Amino acid sequence: MKKLQKILLGLTLLSGVVYAKDKVYLSQQVSSEQWYMLDITSDKELKQGQNLLKVNLKHKEHNVVNANVKLILKNNNKEVSYKFTKVDNLGNYIFPVNLNKQGIYNYTVVFNRVGEIVRNFRGNIELN
Repeated sequence: MKKLQKILLGLTLLSGVVYAKDKVYLSQQVSSEQWYMLDITSDKELKQGQNLLKVNLKHKEHNVVNANVKLILKNNNKEVSYKFTKVDNLGNYIFPVNLNKQGIYNYTVVFNRVGEIVRNFRGNIELN
């Protein structure tokens, strides 16, 4: 009976790993003072056209909530600013973005909470 339980548990774990929804990490950063962390992810590989980017901000390992967050993407001197549409149950700020061309997109994530200074992260993501 114990062997059967171990086999069933193993199969359950294996199926969970096989069917797990993996996310694609596009950028990860830590602020210079080590207080803030940024993750930009997507559920799928980036493609030309509409994509959903998830921006997760943490302050000392805790999600930054109730913040004013803006994502600015720049490609070939064309700059587009996006405001988040919603926050999911994991604390990710969701941005529907339109990536028209392949290449490198420079991003700036600008955020602040009430009564705090405006902070930003800069980096780039690549669309192949």
